[in-house]
Amino acid sequence: KPNLPTQLDPALIADAALRRRAFANYPNTLQGFEDIALLALAGAELSPDQRRELISRLARPDYPDLPQRIVADFDYKNSGGFGQFPIHQRLLLAQLDELLRLRPELLNQGNFVNAYLSKLHPSDDVNWRQDKAALEAYLDRLWAFARRLDPVHNSLKAHVLYHRLVLDRSRGVYDAARFLEYVKLPRNVVYMEPKYLEREEIRRHIANLQADYAPVTLLPIVGDDEPLVRSYLHHFFVEADDYKVYEPYIRDDYLKLAFAETKIVNGLGDPERWYSLVPPASYQALKERIDLDFAFTNKTEFKSDEAVSLDLYVKNVSTLLVKVFEINTQNFYRENRAEINTDINLDGLVANSEHTYQYDDPPLRRVRRTFEFPTLKDRGVYVIDFIGNGVSSRALVRKGKLQYLVRTGTAGHVFTILDDQNRRVNDATLWLAGTLYRPSETGTIITPFSNQPGRQPIVISQGDFASLEFFEQEGEQYALAAGIYVDREELVTRRTARLIIRPSLR
Repeated sequence: KPNLPTQLDPALIADAALRRRAFANYPNTLQGFEDIALLALAGAELSPDQRRELISRLARPDYPDLPQRIVADFDYKNSGGFGQFPIHQRLLLAQLDELLRLRPELLNQGNFVNAYLSKLHPSDDVNWRQDKAALEAYLDRLWAFARRLDPVHNSLKAHVLYHRLVLDRSRGVYDAARFLEYVKLPRNVVYMEPKYLEREEIRRHIANLQADYAPVTLLPIVGDDEPLVRSYLHHFFVEADDYKVYEPYIRDDYLKLAFAETKIVNGLGDPERWYSLVPPASYQALKERIDLDFAFTNKTEFKSDEAVSLDLYVKNVSTLLVKVFEINTQNFYRENRAEINTDINLDGLVANSEHTYQYDDPPLRRVRRTFEFPTLKDRGVYVIDFIGNGVSSRALVRKGKLQYLVRTGTAGHVFTILDDQNRRVNDATLWLAGTLYRPSETGTIITPFSNQPGRQPIVISQGDFASLEFFEQEGEQYALAAGIYVDREELVTRRTARLIIRPSLR
């Protein structure tokens, strides 16, 4: 019926109790009940067909004993299992746990796994992609669930573990046990030990590193994991006496070369011993190799008042030239309407500063060096080029950021500008589609609606500093509705009638 309350009051529930007796006339259907009255059936004895129809019609999970009813429906004829009805995907995490308690075999069913993973997402109020603590908590939740799964879900396990290892490495943390757990997962990669993959119990459950779990984990495809594995091995081999712990899972020639390389480039132990482990061609290639590699712990986004420093691994470079360029963010964003990347063309630009460093390290030594940039005091986007021995590496550093909050007003979109500390900025301007919008007396910026709505780039500026953002611009939709009333006694021939009009323009 129209205008029923969303929360059923006792009187309505009592009235629904009278309607339950209609089941005698309709033993296999709930056609006599509207969706809003389904909650009133709590505690009613339903036939299996009525129970299935109830589950198929539920739009919200706040229904008493819903997991028990769903499990009972699984045992009824022609059940499609978990995922058959939309309500299965809308269950709360506690309800999914209750389903597992009642039906443990659900744990390894694909539909259930995907539904459970989607309930582990961080809150929309958490910036987990930039907040490493929030990302760590999310990955911990994912792994706590994934590790319970059977080997048939090795692809998911590899997906979660890989991203956790990447996060650990970016924080300078190398967990040997977690890395070994990842190495044990069978994968069709060049460095895996063939004998390990030939084992029957292993071969049946090869992890697919190209599996796309982004719809349920929001994390990208793993792809090639060899650089990650190599970086972890190089870290552990600095202090390791041998590589026996990895021999059952990783090819001996791969381990031997990585072990010897680590010792050689760090100047550890007897060099002749390590040279004997490396083929002559590989040794020569290692000696001639030039490294200008950024440390994984480097930051690329800094607060506006934060000091900037970068760590770089340098090998076989006697003269290193460091150039710093400041990008005109306003002009770049307005012309390109895209974010600045390391592939930006710097031809014609004059470096803000240049420094030259001389090193006398042997060609085989790989040394970690720290570079401070005290001149980068102001907000901005900077490109730092490291050039040595014919090789260059480039870092893109962002200091500070302007962001926004937006709401829809009667005249258009109302923007409130914030800085990187979430403090309000009242003197910022906003550029949209070739037009510059200035703040009002209250500091807000109003932009009009559009006849071509959609995702639009905007450039937010304060002084010489600018940031690129995107927002969903809404379209203009106007509607005029009017109620018109005329009294019959006003309808007199050759007389002007008086009307009552109640218009509404939206």
